Amino acid sequence: MTSISIAAKASRDIKSHVATLEADYGPAGAHAACALVKLAYAGPHHRANMVGVGAMKPLVQLLRDGAAAGGGPGFSAVDAACKIVGVLAYDGSAIARVLVTAGVAQPLVALLSTDAAAAAALAIQTLLTKAGPLAAFSKAHAPLRRLLLDGASDDRARYAAGSALSALDEGLGRDAARLLRIVTPS
Repeated sequence: MTSISIAAKASRDIKSHVATLEADYGPAGAHAACALVKLAYAGPHHRANMVGVGAMKPLVQLLRDGAAAGGGPGFSAVDAACKIVGVLAYDGSAIARVLVTAGVAQPLVALLSTDAAAAAALAIQTLLTKAGPLAAFSKAHAPLRRLLLDGASDDRARYAAGSALSALDEGLGRDAARLLRIVTPS
Protein backbone atom coordinates (compact mmCIF):
# COMPACT_ATOMS: atom_id res chain seq x y z
CA MET A 1 0.00 0.00 0.00
CA THR A 2 1.38 3.42 -0.91
CA SER A 3 1.57 6.26 1.57
CA ILE A 4 -1.18 8.08 -0.36
CA SER A 5 -3.56 5.13 -0.09
CA ILE A 6 -2.69 4.75 3.61
CA ALA A 7 -3.48 8.44 4.17
CA ALA A 8 -6.76 8.09 2.24
CA LYS A 9 -7.73 5.06 4.32
CA ALA A 10 -6.90 6.90 7.56
CA SER A 11 -9.03 9.83 6.38
CA ARG A 12 -11.98 7.51 5.71
CA ASP A 13 -11.41 5.85 9.09
CA ILE A 14 -11.47 9.21 10.87
CA LYS A 15 -14.75 10.18 9.19
CA SER A 16 -16.23 6.79 10.04
CA HIS A 17 -15.12 6.95 13.69
CA VAL A 18 -16.46 10.50 14.08
CA ALA A 19 -19.81 9.40 12.61
CA THR A 20 -19.93 6.44 15.02
CA LEU A 21 -19.08 8.71 17.94
CA GLU A 22 -21.94 11.04 17.00
CA ALA A 23 -24.41 8.16 16.91
CA ASP A 24 -23.36 5.85 19.75
CA TYR A 25 -21.79 6.36 23.18
CA GLY A 26 -22.03 2.68 23.98
CA PRO A 27 -19.41 0.08 23.09
CA ALA A 28 -19.22 1.17 19.44
CA GLY A 29 -18.73 4.81 20.47
CA ALA A 30 -16.08 3.83 22.99
CA HIS A 31 -14.28 1.83 20.29
CA ALA A 32 -14.50 4.80 17.89
CA ALA A 33 -13.17 7.20 20.54
CA CYS A 34 -10.25 4.89 21.35
CA ALA A 35 -9.46 4.51 17.63
CA LEU A 36 -9.49 8.32 17.28
CA VAL A 37 -7.01 8.57 20.17
CA LYS A 38 -4.62 6.26 18.31
CA LEU A 39 -5.05 8.23 15.09
CA ALA A 40 -4.58 11.54 16.93
CA TYR A 41 -1.26 10.30 18.32
CA ALA A 42 -0.24 9.04 14.86
CA GLY A 43 0.45 12.47 13.40
CA PRO A 44 -0.53 16.09 12.91
CA HIS A 45 -2.18 15.40 9.56
CA HIS A 46 -4.63 13.04 11.31
CA ARG A 47 -5.35 15.67 13.97
CA ALA A 48 -5.98 18.30 11.30
CA ASN A 49 -8.27 15.85 9.53
CA MET A 50 -10.23 15.29 12.76
CA VAL A 51 -10.84 19.01 13.06
CA GLY A 52 -11.69 19.20 9.36
CA VAL A 53 -14.33 16.46 9.47
CA GLY A 54 -16.09 17.98 12.46
CA ALA A 55 -14.86 15.89 15.38
CA MET A 56 -15.15 18.83 17.79
CA LYS A 57 -18.93 18.72 18.11
CA PRO A 58 -19.26 15.02 19.07
CA LEU A 59 -16.23 15.27 21.37
CA VAL A 60 -17.71 18.22 23.24
CA GLN A 61 -21.08 16.48 23.43
CA LEU A 62 -19.47 13.30 24.75
CA LEU A 63 -17.61 15.33 27.40
CA ARG A 64 -20.84 17.12 28.40
CA ASP A 65 -22.79 13.89 28.61
CA GLY A 66 -19.94 12.26 30.51
CA ALA A 67 -19.79 15.12 33.00
CA ALA A 68 -23.56 15.00 33.48
CA ALA A 69 -23.38 11.24 34.09
CA GLY A 70 -20.48 11.53 36.54
CA GLY A 71 -17.90 10.04 34.20
CA GLY A 72 -20.22 8.00 31.99
CA PRO A 73 -21.92 7.33 29.55
CA GLY A 74 -19.00 5.03 28.94
CA PHE A 75 -15.90 5.70 30.96
CA SER A 76 -13.57 4.57 28.22
CA ALA A 77 -15.27 6.85 25.68
CA VAL A 78 -15.15 9.87 28.02
CA ASP A 79 -11.54 9.15 28.98
CA ALA A 80 -10.65 8.83 25.28
CA ALA A 81 -12.43 12.12 24.47
CA CYS A 82 -10.31 13.86 27.13
CA LYS A 83 -7.17 12.36 25.61
CA ILE A 84 -8.17 13.45 22.10
CA VAL A 85 -8.73 17.02 23.34
CA GLY A 86 -5.29 16.99 24.95
CA VAL A 87 -3.57 15.64 21.85
CA LEU A 88 -5.37 18.10 19.57
CA ALA A 89 -4.48 21.00 21.89
CA TYR A 90 -0.85 19.96 21.83
CA ASP A 91 -0.64 21.18 18.22
CA GLY A 92 -0.69 24.80 19.37
CA SER A 93 -2.50 27.78 20.71
CA ALA A 94 -4.83 28.21 17.72
CA ILE A 95 -6.36 24.73 18.03
CA ALA A 96 -6.40 25.00 21.83
CA ARG A 97 -8.47 28.17 21.56
CA VAL A 98 -10.76 26.52 18.99
CA LEU A 99 -11.35 23.68 21.46
CA VAL A 100 -12.20 26.11 24.25
CA THR A 101 -14.48 28.06 21.93
CA ALA A 102 -16.16 24.76 21.00
CA GLY A 103 -17.04 24.32 24.68
CA VAL A 104 -14.61 21.80 26.20
CA ALA A 105 -13.75 23.84 29.32
CA GLN A 106 -16.91 23.42 31.40
CA PRO A 107 -17.27 19.65 30.94
CA LEU A 108 -13.55 19.09 31.52
CA VAL A 109 -13.77 20.98 34.82
CA ALA A 110 -16.86 18.95 35.78
CA LEU A 111 -15.02 15.72 34.94
CA LEU A 112 -12.35 16.53 37.55
CA SER A 113 -14.58 14.93 40.18
CA THR A 114 -15.21 11.69 38.24
CA ASP A 115 -13.30 8.58 37.23
CA ALA A 116 -12.07 10.54 34.20
CA ALA A 117 -10.28 13.08 36.46
CA ALA A 118 -6.73 12.23 35.38
CA ALA A 119 -7.50 12.49 31.68
CA ALA A 120 -9.52 15.70 32.21
CA ALA A 121 -6.74 17.31 34.26
CA LEU A 122 -4.16 16.40 31.63
CA ALA A 123 -6.34 17.87 28.87
CA ILE A 124 -6.79 21.06 30.92
CA GLN A 125 -3.05 21.28 31.54
CA THR A 126 -2.31 20.93 27.81
CA LEU A 127 -4.93 23.52 26.87
CA LEU A 128 -3.54 26.00 29.40
CA THR A 129 0.07 25.35 28.42
CA LYS A 130 -0.60 25.79 24.72
CA ALA A 131 -3.20 28.60 24.79
CA GLY A 132 -2.02 30.57 27.80
CA PRO A 133 -4.38 31.97 30.42
CA LEU A 134 -7.96 31.11 29.60
CA ALA A 135 -10.84 32.61 31.55
CA ALA A 136 -12.85 29.50 30.68
CA PHE A 137 -10.81 27.58 33.25
CA SER A 138 -11.19 30.02 36.13
CA LYS A 139 -13.48 27.54 37.92
CA ALA A 140 -10.91 24.74 37.61
CA HIS A 141 -8.70 25.93 40.46
CA ALA A 142 -10.70 24.46 43.39
CA PRO A 143 -11.42 21.04 41.78
CA LEU A 144 -7.79 20.73 40.70
CA ARG A 145 -6.61 21.51 44.25
CA ARG A 146 -9.02 18.89 45.64
CA LEU A 147 -7.76 16.35 43.12
CA LEU A 148 -4.14 17.14 43.96
CA LEU A 149 -4.70 16.86 47.71
CA ASP A 150 -6.99 13.83 47.63
CA GLY A 151 -5.02 10.90 49.00
CA ALA A 152 -7.48 8.42 47.47
CA SER A 153 -6.74 9.58 43.92
CA ASP A 154 -4.25 7.70 41.84
CA ASP A 155 -0.80 9.14 41.25
CA ARG A 156 -1.58 9.85 37.60
CA ALA A 157 -4.56 12.03 38.58
CA ARG A 158 -2.57 13.90 41.23
CA TYR A 159 0.32 14.51 38.83
CA ALA A 160 -2.03 15.77 36.11
CA ALA A 161 -3.82 18.01 38.63
CA GLY A 162 -0.52 19.45 39.83
CA SER A 163 0.61 20.14 36.27
CA ALA A 164 -2.73 21.73 35.41
CA LEU A 165 -2.65 23.88 38.57
CA SER A 166 0.87 24.98 37.74
CA ALA A 167 -0.17 25.96 34.21
CA LEU A 168 -3.28 27.72 35.54
CA ASP A 169 -1.35 29.62 38.21
CA GLU A 170 1.40 30.52 35.76
CA GLY A 171 -1.21 31.82 33.34
CA LEU A 172 -2.92 33.80 36.08
CA GLY A 173 0.45 35.16 37.19
CA ARG A 174 1.25 36.31 33.64
CA ASP A 175 -2.20 37.86 33.38
CA ALA A 176 -1.78 39.70 36.71
CA ALA A 177 1.66 40.97 35.68
CA ARG A 178 0.27 42.17 32.34
CA LEU A 179 -2.59 43.94 34.11
CA LEU A 180 -0.15 45.62 36.52
CA ARG A 181 1.89 46.91 33.57
CA ILE A 182 -1.28 48.30 32.02
CA VAL A 183 -2.52 50.14 35.13
CA THR A 184 0.87 51.21 36.50
CA PRO A 185 2.04 54.53 35.02
CA SER A 186 5.45 54.41 33.37
